[in-house]
Amino acid sequence: MASGVQIHYYKVCKRKLWLFSKGIGMEEEHERVIEGKILHDRAYPRLDEREILALHHKLYLMI
Repeated sequence: MASGVQIHYYKVCKRKLWLFSKGIGMEEEHERVIEGKILHDRAYPRLDEREILALHHKLYLMI
């Protein structure tokens, strides 16, 4: 059964789906990705109240 992330990667970039299926995720340690995560945490501090982490995926609740 395909996950939502796999379906998204299939539609967006089949190479990214292949890398994901092999457990290859190079962008997690990239300097710009880390900067983006810090910016996200600082710019939207209350968003954490509406985020759910499930199986390494964040779900955002729109209230």
